[in-house]
Amino acid sequence: NGGFTIVWLSLKTVFFPSIIAILVWFWQRIHMLERKPVLLEKMLLSLGIALCFLNAPLEYLTLQFDLPFMLLLGDIRQGVFYAMLFSFWLVFAGEHMLIQDTSAQSSLKQYWRHLSAVAMGCISLFIFDMCERGVQLRNPFYSIWVTDIGTNLALTFIILAGISTGVYFLFLCYMVYQVFVNISHK
Repeated sequence: NGGFTIVWLSLKTVFFPSIIAILVWFWQRIHMLERKPVLLEKMLLSLGIALCFLNAPLEYLTLQFDLPFMLLLGDIRQGVFYAMLFSFWLVFAGEHMLIQDTSAQSSLKQYWRHLSAVAMGCISLFIFDMCERGVQLRNPFYSIWVTDIGTNLALTFIILAGISTGVYFLFLCYMVYQVFVNISHK
């Protein structure tokens, strides 16, 4: 009956400008401080930007234009948000472990090992999505699961993303455990 779509689009319409206003306020407050923004503040801003990208009510464009790529764009928007969210969690836990050494300025380069599982999982799912939904832009009846090669390719990318997710989860649990150990020793 369309009730869900109306509520969903209404929420996006309300929250999108609200989140932008909050981000502008947050970044102005950060720049009022007499220091450069630290990595955690930059990551929080990036997470907010990714949330704005996810919540932008682009669906209004479909009322006027024929946009067959909206499913693919929605998947990409969700992928960007989740990649940023997972990256933020890793950096957040890592920064809590480095809180004792305040003299060192941390950067994203220090977390390249931590973030490689996130990158591998996101790239795998993006390739899978492009193989499935990207081809459906030309042929709406196409499915990667019909052929043996397509099935094997799809399963490979899904399994690779699953392994990356497992490695990420184990590493995040280890980092949270390390944070609790550091906090309990104080």
